[in-house]
Amino acid sequence: FDANVPVDVISAGSTLSGYKIVILPQMIIAKPDFQKQVMQGVNEGVVYARQHGVEVLVEYAHPDDTEGYLASLRRLLDGGVRGLAIRGVLSDEIDRCLREISREQMQIVVYNEDIRDKSLRDCFVGQDSCRAGACAACLMEQIAGPGGEMLLVGVDARHVSSEERLNGFAEYFRKR
Repeated sequence: FDANVPVDVISAGSTLSGYKIVILPQMIIAKPDFQKQVMQGVNEGVVYARQHGVEVLVEYAHPDDTEGYLASLRRLLDGGVRGLAIRGVLSDEIDRCLREISREQMQIVVYNEDIRDKSLRDCFVGQDSCRAGACAACLMEQIAGPGGEMLLVGVDARHVSSEERLNGFAEYFRKR
């Protein structure tokens, strides 16, 4: 969280003033230092939103617990939230739930991991994973040199960003 908040974020805070939004962070214990940083950012964002009259609810979900994530999402939607800040999860059930949301009444921001169907969100905050994969491919090509061989290994098939990085890597070489 940066004290030099961009104007569009301030505008969004003013626009959402008086609304109830939800942040649904997913915690993974395997990387405690990174998760601590994520939670610090979430907590600072909550403070900022509340200072601008936005009621914020925070629920926790583990990325491997699709049922728990979906239950939290449905409970919050039933509670009248007007905005969601969620980490994308590769799940047909969650995609269906997001499709059911009235886009006129709900702002959806996806962060860190994107979702497959980009039309289900208003914006994504995170890395362009496809371009990152292409950049990695270019660097590996330089390192390996002419005739060098590489093995493309995926990280986690449940995350859209991993899939996009692999696609970007492979696409770089398909275009050559």
